[in-house]
Amino acid sequence: MIDKWESQEALDEHHKSKMMEEIAKLREKYHIRMRVEQFVEKKK
Repeated sequence: MIDKWESQEALDEHHKSKMMEEIAKLREKYHIRMRVEQFVEKKK
């Protein structure tokens, strides 16, 4: 899965959401691991 955010602030708000809280619980319950990578788009 690849997500794109307009800013770091927008990403931070997303991580505070109820949905992310539920996902964190599921990851713990099912021992799901994830890897996060940051890709920075070059400005033209």
